[in-house]
Amino acid sequence: MRKGAISRFFSRNQMLKLEGEVLDMAQMVADKMLSWAGKGPFDVKEAFNCFTADVISQYAFGEPMGFVAQEGWEPNFATWVKSFLRSAYMMRHNVVARKLAQVMPIMADYLGEDVKTVMRQMNVVIPGYIRAALSNPEKGRVFAELVQSDLLPEEEKTMYRLSGEGFNFLLAGTETTAATLTVITYYLLSQPEMYKRLMEDLEGLDPAKLKWTELEQRPYLWAIVHESLRVMPGVSHRSARIARDEDLVYRTRDGKKEWVIPRGTPIGMTSMINHWDPELFPDPDEFKPERWLVDGQPNHKLQKFLIAFGKGSRSCIGENLAYCEVYLMAAIMAIRVLPRAKLHETTVEDISYDHDMIVVQTKKGSISVRIKIE
Repeated sequence: MRKGAISRFFSRNQMLKLEGEVLDMAQMVADKMLSWAGKGPFDVKEAFNCFTADVISQYAFGEPMGFVAQEGWEPNFATWVKSFLRSAYMMRHNVVARKLAQVMPIMADYLGEDVKTVMRQMNVVIPGYIRAALSNPEKGRVFAELVQSDLLPEEEKTMYRLSGEGFNFLLAGTETTAATLTVITYYLLSQPEMYKRLMEDLEGLDPAKLKWTELEQRPYLWAIVHESLRVMPGVSHRSARIARDEDLVYRTRDGKKEWVIPRGTPIGMTSMINHWDPELFPDPDEFKPERWLVDGQPNHKLQKFLIAFGKGSRSCIGENLAYCEVYLMAAIMAIRVLPRAKLHETTVEDISYDHDMIVVQTKKGSISVRIKIE
């Protein structure tokens, strides 16, 4: 019910209407990056975190959170939620921890600045944005329309519910897409031949007039985007599912074994299992955009094995927004920023999956790609 009410705001047609705002925000990020010349290296992922958070907040609430406009790249929404992500598995498997989380607003002052800031976002900042949206319906965007509509019953329109949904928007729409863009940036800077081929693919485009639908038609960019989603799907944890009304029959690929999973059984699988299956993606540790092309054109058949956004009725509602952001920002980075950028003290280990805390983590922690602008 909740997904049905919200997903209409994230349809492909709605995102095509929004792409002008996404492009404007991407241009602002590129301008800010280029102004960093001579100021030393910075983590490009934090720049992308600012970009994605401002895009989703502008669309959801009617105004950006101001991360791109601030002087530096941090703090941003992703900076604050790192402590939240570190505690997610404890709360998922520990009943006592979950109970404590319910009184977190009371305890926040004793749990560190990051947790305190996250709770302030949940209990003060996001409700403030939603109240502002409701008081100005013409500019209030998603939440104003949602409350005015009959898409949800009245009990679903409480500030508590709406604030939780707003926090989910920011949590799901920030770190995930930023990570994919970070991987694209790393490989384009670390593999000059790949970057050269992409620029040939983008030849003739005016960075001021980029169109999402046109960028999708550039085969090599399409391949890079999908390979990036394979190695960096955003959410890497085992998404929980329950088949309530039917038994699930699982058969091995060779058909020799079969299991029945009784209805009502909680199950989960990480997308990393599929994305690193050598039978589906040979040499899975290698970043190979070419695997997505057949005779130089997109291999759409391979897409069915990509589950970066999930599948079916529980797939990510923000998939269209994510694609819009990735195509536009990746093209702007390639055309405007990367000719003047170089990697700084960054290796493939800084983006390589080691474990997850809801999102992909490296051996050092969160993924990070530092660049310098010349």
